[in-house]
Amino acid sequence: MAYIQGQAPCGTDAAAWEEIYQNDDAGWDLGQPSPPLLAFLSEGILPQGKRVLVPGCGTGHELPVLAAAGYTVIGVDLAPSAVSTAEQRLADAGLTGTVYEADVLDTDCQLEVDWIFDQTFFCALRPDQHSQYCEAIDRVLITGGELWTVNMRTKFTNRQPYDCAPETYITMLEQAGFTHTETRSLDAESYQRRRGRETLLRFQK
Repeated sequence: MAYIQGQAPCGTDAAAWEEIYQNDDAGWDLGQPSPPLLAFLSEGILPQGKRVLVPGCGTGHELPVLAAAGYTVIGVDLAPSAVSTAEQRLADAGLTGTVYEADVLDTDCQLEVDWIFDQTFFCALRPDQHSQYCEAIDRVLITGGELWTVNMRTKFTNRQPYDCAPETYITMLEQAGFTHTETRSLDAESYQRRRGRETLLRFQK
């Protein structure tokens, strides 16, 4: 696997993301692993494929959880500070994984994974980047692989985090050739301030 660093395409501003982390202004960072992910693990329902990608992994709370469960974890984020923290989080847990400072939308970002866990990555993208999101998912995911997305409704249509109805997301992925396999309300599993706004959407390539 090789990665050739690009120049933050599509208006993705790596410097702006870095400033957010430098200023400790990442309001979406819960300071803990995703509660839905912990619920999925306890239920034993996550995919069997070992290589999992967490795009836009931020400070990497989910990476040690997945690594401890036996997965080969790969995190990708634009912000150097987030990448460094994610790497340290794995090291502090005595676990291994790979965290790339990269833009997963960049076609030079060449990965091959069995499944993808997306929480708060998609909603950080502008609507005009959605086609590139689909292309990136298709590029890195093996045939038969799965995409698990925790779709979060927001109140914003003109800035991050961008709102996207589950139905819109499903239509977009189906048009890109993916098969929608499950929709599940996460009212019981979500972090308190996100309850009523998160839905698990599963797809297969």
